[in-house]
Amino acid sequence: PFSGFANQRKQTDMKQLDEKQVVLITHKGVGKGLYETLGYFVADLSSFHYFEISENETLDHVEAQINAIIDQKHTYFLATDFGLSSSTQIAVHVSKGKENVHLLTGVNLMMLFTLLSTKMDTDIESYIEYVLTTAKQDIRYWNVT
Repeated sequence: PFSGFANQRKQTDMKQLDEKQVVLITHKGVGKGLYETLGYFVADLSSFHYFEISENETLDHVEAQINAIIDQKHTYFLATDFGLSSSTQIAVHVSKGKENVHLLTGVNLMMLFTLLSTKMDTDIESYIEYVLTTAKQDIRYWNVT
């Protein structure tokens, strides 16, 4: 009976792990462009949210909007466009003290595609390492002279 319970528990944990949400936080125009482009590659974007920082909004307002969608039922990946910017400052504040929220900076299209299309069937650290490695591998220099 214990092994059956453990196996059932493991399946439940895996299901919860895969209930992920991707939250993109960018400067004005970047998020919408990435969202529209992802629509060509990912059939279901219901787990994808984006927030753009504009000169007309305060950082506190954007942070409050993001906090309003964060719950304890999902694993969240906050992805920002620039590591040393206001988008990352907001993401740091949102993720602070929340074990189910993870922050990735320097987003590219491959990072978002991988987050949205790959199941989390390993521990969270291994999954994040896979996402980052895949995103970095897509950055290349091509000298086609």
